[in-house]
Amino acid sequence: MRMCRRGVSLEPLSPVQVSDLVAALIADSRNEEAQATLDRALRIWPDDAGIKLTKLDYEARLGDPGIALSILKNADARPQNARDVTLEAYRRLAETRLARKPASTADFLRWLKQEVAVDQLDVDFAAPLLAGFGDTDGAFRMAFAYRGDPINIDPAMHSGPMPDATDPACQGRVARRWIRIDGGVS
Repeated sequence: MRMCRRGVSLEPLSPVQVSDLVAALIADSRNEEAQATLDRALRIWPDDAGIKLTKLDYEARLGDPGIALSILKNADARPQNARDVTLEAYRRLAETRLARKPASTADFLRWLKQEVAVDQLDVDFAAPLLAGFGDTDGAFRMAFAYRGDPINIDPAMHSGPMPDATDPACQGRVARRWIRIDGGVS
């Protein structure tokens, strides 16, 4: 969080820095501050594709899924640089949250797993959603099966010992964080 705030203070005219700050605020469960920061960024950079994508992500995951669907339907509000499968993922996520039905959730999670399996969606996008909807085992299976580039953890930016992903205590902390981040999904 501190690094993201510092980034914004050093580069106040960078929408990328603001998007990073919003992501950090969400990860720290500061959703109201994230929403306010995002709304301010949209007033400053209404046409920035990254800010638009951050807004869509926020509304689909944590905010109002109805707003996420209206963003997707509005060509001016929709992030133009996003891949079709990404937009489809947000549409399905928003619809699943609105439906609040176990069958809709199961269909969405199956679809996510299938899209990750064929390399259309990234694990770091899908696994927190699986965990947020209660499938922490599926999230870990997905993460451990991933054969792409390893997660880049810069030891200089990490305090304490490096995490061991095979340690059950580490898995529990990660699962709790994913659930906290995506705890708004129901």
